[in-house]
Amino acid sequence: MKFNINDKVKVKLTDAGKDEIRAQYEDLQLFCTSLRPYQEPVEDDQGYSEWQLWHLMSTFGELMCNGGDLYFDLEIIIPSNGEWIKCSDRMPLELSDEHISEVEVIVTDGTTVGTCECRRGYMPSPWVEWSNYGDIDADKITQWMPLPKPEAK
Repeated sequence: MKFNINDKVKVKLTDAGKDEIRAQYEDLQLFCTSLRPYQEPVEDDQGYSEWQLWHLMSTFGELMCNGGDLYFDLEIIIPSNGEWIKCSDRMPLELSDEHISEVEVIVTDGTTVGTCECRRGYMPSPWVEWSNYGDIDADKITQWMPLPKPEAK
């Protein structure tokens, strides 16, 4: 897989990370008084925000060191760009103690390609599973990728 420093990644910012972004923006406002008011980074339903890798490293790189504050969780998601993701590496949804959700994705068992819903819940404890009603037997799914986004009109 090729990856460019201009490509996007997804991270879960910590409170320290959110505080640092706000502080950097407020410092910039001292010199650029015409900047619009600060806005929190947009997060998806799993708490991830999307960054170009160079911007993430520019924002936090010199602050990070062994034993120092964590500005984002250590797991970084590199979107698939149309490449298959192994289920053993990552499922479409993460475990959650408070969210129930589902997402439909493209799946394969190595021979057949189809679609299936990935679901998550939290009772009696957090779980993530494939639906039994997809195009491929849930026990045989080995890889997945997001559905393509619809074309803009």
